[in-house]
Amino acid sequence: MISRTSSALAKRAGLDVRAIGQKLGVDYVLEGTVRRAGDSIRVMAKQLIATANLVHMIAGDTEAAIAWGRKGHRLDPRDPMTTLLYAFALLQGGQRERASALFDQIVLLGGGIFTSLGMLFQHALRGDGESASKAVEEVRAAAMVDEQLSLFVAEALALAGVRDEALGWLENAVRRGLIHPAFLSRTDVLLEDLRADPRFGKLISEVRTQRKAFAASTTAATVPL
Repeated sequence: MISRTSSALAKRAGLDVRAIGQKLGVDYVLEGTVRRAGDSIRVMAKQLIATANLVHMIAGDTEAAIAWGRKGHRLDPRDPMTTLLYAFALLQGGQRERASALFDQIVLLGGGIFTSLGMLFQHALRGDGESASKAVEEVRAAAMVDEQLSLFVAEALALAGVRDEALGWLENAVRRGLIHPAFLSRTDVLLEDLRADPRFGKLISEVRTQRKAFAASTTAATVPL
C-alpha cells in the first residue's frame, strides 16, 4: 500500500497502473476504491494487474520476465495484453521465433490496438520497414498518449531499421513518463540499433535528469501511513 500523497503524485504525473507498478517495483497492482459509510468501510476491488514481467525487464532480469510472462499467458492465454508482454519478454531474451508465434496469436485473437501491435511487430521481425511504418498509423492516436505503447512502437521501428521514426517515438515515450535510464541505455536489446545515434545519447541524458527529479519529488512528498 502507498500513501495518499504518493497516489496523488502518480495521478498528476498521468501514469497508468502498469507504469505505477514499474516505478514501485511490485509484482501486482490491485486497482479499486475504499469508501467509508458510517461505521463501515466498503472495499471495491476493480482488477488485479500483473506488472512483474515489466518490472523484471526494466531491472534487466530477462529470465524472470520470461517466467512471469509464461505464467500469465498460461493463466489467461486469450488475453492480448498478457500475450503481448510475454512476446516482448521473449524478444528481449532473443527468442524471436517464439515471440513471432505469439504475435501471430495476438493478431488472430483480435482486440483492436493489440491486433495492430501484433501486425506491427510481424512486419518488424521480417525487417519490412515500409510496412512497419504504415502499420504505425493504426496505433498512432493511442500510442501518442501512452508511454508503454510509445516504447513498443519505437522498439518495433528500431527492429525494422526505421531509425528516425523510432527515435521520435522513443522521445515521445520519455515525454509521457518513461524514465528508466539503465533499461533504455543498456538493457533493452531492441533499441541497440539506435544507441550509436547522438540523438539517443542526448535523450538518455534527459531521462537521467528526469529520473533524479522524480525520485527527489517522491521522497520529499511521501508521508508515512
